[in-house]
Amino acid sequence: MRKDFRYTLFAVFAVLVVAGLMKAMVIGPAVGPPPAHVLARMCRYNLENIAEVLRVYAQDTGRLPDDHLLLEALQNPELLRCPGNPGLTVGYSFWLYRELPARHVILGTLPVAWDAAPIHDGKMNVVFLNGRVECLSPEEFQGLLDEFGGPNGETGGSLK
Repeated sequence: MRKDFRYTLFAVFAVLVVAGLMKAMVIGPAVGPPPAHVLARMCRYNLENIAEVLRVYAQDTGRLPDDHLLLEALQNPELLRCPGNPGLTVGYSFWLYRELPARHVILGTLPVAWDAAPIHDGKMNVVFLNGRVECLSPEEFQGLLDEFGGPNGETGGSLK
């Protein structure tokens, strides 16, 4: 008799666990917004796709495209919005209209797109031409802009 009780208790526990997992998978995502780490990952995915388009264009032409060509190549304007900041119509800033030194095209060391504001726990996702995405503080990113001469080619680029 004691053995049956343990088996029944285990069966009830298993049913409760399975029911809880089903609730979490089916109902959970529909109840609230995705957590911040999911939004940050979605942002990284968007930036990786943008970098791929920019990389291919840069390899073919030696320069980065203008914004119209970029939008046409992406074929999805939603990729231009960071999911972590849905209030912005454009969530990323870009390094466009610029001739690139061959070493940047080959090595992919140039930061080509980034969050328009530090919205991921006070940091911003930055993608490089080679597709690498880093999460940097505004100060670290400002150092990158200064190193490369700013997004418009002038020295001392700015986040503003």
